[in-house]
Amino acid sequence: MKRNLLFASLALALLCACTGKTDVPVNESSISETAVYRSEASPTGYYATFCFPDQNYKEVKIQGEWVFSDLGDASVKTSTNAGPYEWKNGYVQWNTTRQPYYDMTLSDGVWRITFPLPSGTYKYKFFADGKECWDPANPPKNRDLNATDLSGEDRFSAVYVPYDPVRQSLSQDRSLEAPTAAHKGTYHYAEIPSSLSDEVLRFGVYLPYGFDPKRAEPYPVLVLYHGGGGTEASWINNGLASIMDNLYEKGMVAEPFVILTPNGNRFFRGRREELDQNVLQDILPYAVAHYNATTDPAKRAFAGLSMGGATTMFTLLNHPEEFQYYFAMSAPTTTDIDLDLFANPVLKQKNICLAVGMYDFVKVECLLNPNSSQARGGERSFYCYEYAMVDNGVAFKTLPEYENGHDWVLWRRHIVDYVSRYLWR
Repeated sequence: MKRNLLFASLALALLCACTGKTDVPVNESSISETAVYRSEASPTGYYATFCFPDQNYKEVKIQGEWVFSDLGDASVKTSTNAGPYEWKNGYVQWNTTRQPYYDMTLSDGVWRITFPLPSGTYKYKFFADGKECWDPANPPKNRDLNATDLSGEDRFSAVYVPYDPVRQSLSQDRSLEAPTAAHKGTYHYAEIPSSLSDEVLRFGVYLPYGFDPKRAEPYPVLVLYHGGGGTEASWINNGLASIMDNLYEKGMVAEPFVILTPNGNRFFRGRREELDQNVLQDILPYAVAHYNATTDPAKRAFAGLSMGGATTMFTLLNHPEEFQYYFAMSAPTTTDIDLDLFANPVLKQKNICLAVGMYDFVKVECLLNPNSSQARGGERSFYCYEYAMVDNGVAFKTLPEYENGHDWVLWRRHIVDYVSRYLWR
């Protein structure tokens, strides 16, 4: 019941925001579960009140992705480092790996703190007497909240704040991340045995609204990887389902397709070939049997971010016949990627897309050292992929380099661009 009330209040606040109605009447001291609401008193037009129930804790802190910067102060190593209370119109969400802590206040049995926040998805977690914990009323979307092997990314709750076109007029409009689509797809997690080892393969599945398991024409499929330290839940916990629901509702998707989000973390850094074989021999056949996914490589795509982006390039070079579309976000080069394989003429027929942030370290590392080995083929150089493809006549596309760094703020924007502009087109 409490959870239903929470989402009812969120839905009401978002509805008023979308329709332009007056403020949702909110008495902060009466809020007992985390909520986002419209307020004329907020510089962004919205407040988020975060709540944690008192369980005889002496101190509760909150940590989250609310660091902002004026682009005039921004570089890979510098930032305004503004918190929510210092936000100004035009600031961008900045370097979310530097997540500050704020003390919460206990009142009427509930620990609370209220922030004015601009548009976007914000991950956060609590520390109750030093113990890390997610929001009990808004837990992450993991396969198993009681699992003992959850990663750091699996331990964050997430909340979305809407866009105010007047008060946030100079800042990013991230309305496509809002969980407000009228028609929603579904997501769940699957576990299957590996044919190569005694590993259990875990992956998430997103199915679009109206998915028909008996449709005569099988669905295209996108294999979408997280980065280093991530899991099968990383994309789901970072707003993938809401983004896709909105793209479908606005007619921005070329055709419906199935998304698979494998857990490749245990295979990173040296076991990429095994990772690929698990996808090709186990996960894709399972998707064909259970989700009406196509077996046609022309309608299959492989994508990933950071270490998952490197895995995308590894798959392109070593198994180009298995997929037609390849999309690498913020991809470093690693020692197991043989750039000489770009000479393969088959690659000239593939749809290849690259993306990186304006302040992304995989880009900046090679720009800071243009005459070093990092500029061509170094372990952390993003541009060596571009050099190798140009040298070998392999066509590729690049997405806009948004004013973000190596984090989920960037990758949410890039998956929107890729799906709406390039995939299946």
